[in-house]
Amino acid sequence: MIYILGKHPHGVQPLGNYFLYGMGAGQVDTRTLSLGYLSMLSDELLIDLMNFFEPTELCKLAQTSKLLYIFTRDEDLWKEFCMDDFEGDWWFQGTWRDTYIKR
Repeated sequence: MIYILGKHPHGVQPLGNYFLYGMGAGQVDTRTLSLGYLSMLSDELLIDLMNFFEPTELCKLAQTSKLLYIFTRDEDLWKEFCMDDFEGDWWFQGTWRDTYIKR
């Protein structure tokens, strides 16, 4: 699982860091706030659920919360979209999501 914290570009660290180091001053665990009822689900299950969305739906879902923004950028998910939809007719653009969107 992940939680919001620190110096990561999106403020995300593995949940294990929370157990090892706790929360520092000024740091907020926003997983529950960001996901609402979805926070009851494990990160693995949330990533698995992303497989049921189309790329345009994922882009819309990414706009709903900070954590869903991160979950919808799973590289394996976007790589599969590229492989399935473009059948080798693409140029890698740095990330699989960018490759899909710029195609």
